Amino acid sequence: MGMMGQGMDRGAPFDSAAFMGDLNGFNTDAISDFSDIIDDIKDKKVVYVGEQHDDYGHHRVQLEVIRSLYDRGVKISVGMEMFQRPFQPVIDSYMKGEISEREFLKDSEYFDRWSYNYGFYRPIIQFCKENFIPLVALNMKKEISRKVAKVGIDGLSPEEKELLPDEIDRSNSIYEARLNEIYAMHARGAVDGFNNFFSSQLIWDETMSETAYKFLKDNPERHMVVLAGVGHIMYGDGIPDRVARRGGWDQSLIINAGSIDISDNDIGDYILFPEKIMEPFSYKAGVALKALESGGLLVEKIFDGTPAETAEMKKGDVVLTVNGNTMKTVGDFRIETALKNTDESLTLEIVRKKFLFGAKTIQVTLK
Repeated sequence: MGMMGQGMDRGAPFDSAAFMGDLNGFNTDAISDFSDIIDDIKDKKVVYVGEQHDDYGHHRVQLEVIRSLYDRGVKISVGMEMFQRPFQPVIDSYMKGEISEREFLKDSEYFDRWSYNYGFYRPIIQFCKENFIPLVALNMKKEISRKVAKVGIDGLSPEEKELLPDEIDRSNSIYEARLNEIYAMHARGAVDGFNNFFSSQLIWDETMSETAYKFLKDNPERHMVVLAGVGHIMYGDGIPDRVARRGGWDQSLIINAGSIDISDNDIGDYILFPEKIMEPFSYKAGVALKALESGGLLVEKIFDGTPAETAEMKKGDVVLTVNGNTMKTVGDFRIETALKNTDESLTLEIVRKKFLFGAKTIQVTLK
């Protein structure tokens, strides 16, 4: 039986009881009740729960695993691919209640660095915050991995090389072959050759495993639930084997079924089948925006049937503020829409050019 859920108002207090449901799955040896799976993994030092980033059901499973381990008294931490290591102080400040959620999203540069629906991760973050569960930023600064994808490790500056993990193991030929298949299916874009692509992926994996290892070494009483894309977890080839190389701990791999092929039992220790459920409320303004060096956000397109069209926004408008908050990046705008409740409006201060009459500043309300 899958988990059932309903849309969640972002402004409402987090209610973990209302958020949860029933979930069953199987380990790769035999069908198991979800509660039995949790009992099987509660003594593991590291538990990985793979995700497809845009599947809300996968994130529901992640929260259920975290909550169930916590309820069994396991002293857990949660490591997240979605946050990059330089922003750990921001996360710590938010988890301690020193900064607001808006400040957390802005200062962690969430929407500029990760961009997937924050509403999918918010219940996990809120549960950890409410229950004093450490949240660990696992990932490499994206500027480094992107640069390696383009120019290779040798193209990094000495200062950038200092940010790399201590070890980068390239010996797993099976993992390399699987990544080569992925590389062949996608447009090259900002990637120059498979070797650079492979190096960039390894830097992600090694950075995340190194970060998890160092946290657990410094906090030996803690276990960790690692949340990352399934490609970094399945078969143990991405993060898990690299954590094992460093720490030698017992680990478990939980794979959420989806578009990946789960016919091979070696893909993970447990496979779960979350059903498709209603996503949390996610406000869509209906504008394509571009940050301007001079400040503000240029409206490049208005989409049909959206709040922006209803409010008569126009292509060429420049958004200066939203609800009094200055707009410098597209991420700033996405923070405002992410934190919007269903019954709230957004008030935009806009500069609009008028033919032959210069420009004027107006207010627009999005509902």
